[in-house]
Amino acid sequence: MTIIIILFRENILTAFCLSILRRSLSAALATVILSACATGVTAQTVAATSDSAREQRVSEIAEEAIEKRLAPGVLTMIRDAEGMVFFDARGLSDMETARPLRPDDLFRMYSMTKPVATSVAMILVDDGTLSLDDPVSKWIPSFSGATVYESGTTLENFKTRPLDRPVLIRDLMQHTAGLGYPFSQSDPVSALFVYRGIETGSRADSPPADGSAPPATLGEMVDRLATIPLRTQPGEAFTYGNATDVLGRVIEAATGQRLSTVMAERLFEPLGMKDTFFSVPDDRHDRLTSAYRAITQARTQDAILDLADIDSLPAGELARVDEAATSPFSRPYPIDFGGAGLVSTADDYLRFAQMIANGGVLDGARVLSEESVAQMLTGSLPEKARQTPGLAGRGLDFGLGFAILEDPSISGLSIPSGTAFWGGAASTIFWVDPGNQMSGVILTQVFGGDFRAAYLGMIDAWYRESESP
Repeated sequence: MTIIIILFRENILTAFCLSILRRSLSAALATVILSACATGVTAQTVAATSDSAREQRVSEIAEEAIEKRLAPGVLTMIRDAEGMVFFDARGLSDMETARPLRPDDLFRMYSMTKPVATSVAMILVDDGTLSLDDPVSKWIPSFSGATVYESGTTLENFKTRPLDRPVLIRDLMQHTAGLGYPFSQSDPVSALFVYRGIETGSRADSPPADGSAPPATLGEMVDRLATIPLRTQPGEAFTYGNATDVLGRVIEAATGQRLSTVMAERLFEPLGMKDTFFSVPDDRHDRLTSAYRAITQARTQDAILDLADIDSLPAGELARVDEAATSPFSRPYPIDFGGAGLVSTADDYLRFAQMIANGGVLDGARVLSEESVAQMLTGSLPEKARQTPGLAGRGLDFGLGFAILEDPSISGLSIPSGTAFWGGAASTIFWVDPGNQMSGVILTQVFGGDFRAAYLGMIDAWYRESESP
């Protein structure tokens, strides 16, 4: 039994109701939903038997994840070039108040911001403003003095060496710029991140340990970042970190506008993404889901792809760490992080993902050239960088802003080769299947824990069950 919670408003009303007319959902379900559309019902819970084994299995995994307290609620949307093909919202957006998860709820996207920022940069490549081979220092002069870490454990004995070549814009897009996150303060370069107050986009970073004020703008933060040695030579390794924040600053420098303004004008407005922003407007605070931390975790998360059967995952425990009333995402913030800052809905983000799946166009609005999308969805890491643990060993490469699944068999997956994807820190994920012009998004709000293994199982079930006789 699939439980679908439908809240009719704006894009969801149009996309979902029109999709019903095109899709072979059960007659009873279609009648109820279309009746609701016609009569203007604002919210309705509809129960109907799933139309296929894969829909049923995807819903079962989500339900079991909620029952095991791996996630408070799970929202899944899948569509293709014609419209919505699957929709499922279940569980809660806030466990403490038992508020049901709704289709138009807002989610912190964290690193799912990165493909969006990369796409905006590629729009500027299309119009000739940027080139992938531009040195970053062309737009951010402080990077002209960049160096690479060589040795040392303290500020007093740090040794660096010159760059073999400049950091390029394409390095920022494919994480080969040598810029990492300060995940381990025992690492000397990470210690410098903390010392200089380099933020990660979480809006919960500690103030600079050097006693200075936190950076007031993205430009100020990136200039501080440029004084810290790179971890590797440009192009040498896949190093995940603040590179897309630097890309966001390149966009600002190239356009003379704040990143949020460029994103809105060049991407969100053409695609009809009305609920995507860096800070939640006052009139939409009630739609921001609460975020949780998993107190328990059975599996490590040292690999990008970690498939596990939901039945094998033990029950978890969750603790709320952020809620709408007090969330830093509910108030303005001075920095727009290209790597981690967006809040969005499933419907909005899926419009972005489907534009990529369609080769740069959605509903007649072309925002990216087919050539640019093809570049983004083609694995292009230098061979040495691709050998980074968790990439080649999992059948993965990386394009421009997207991980690319090149050999699904290595990870035991039924997901098509060529599928592009990425996730966020709060256990969100999206994927783009260009071969089938299909895209999907699975959203919850949990830091850590085991839901990531469960959501990978949901995506795999969507394709695996479709192959069953």
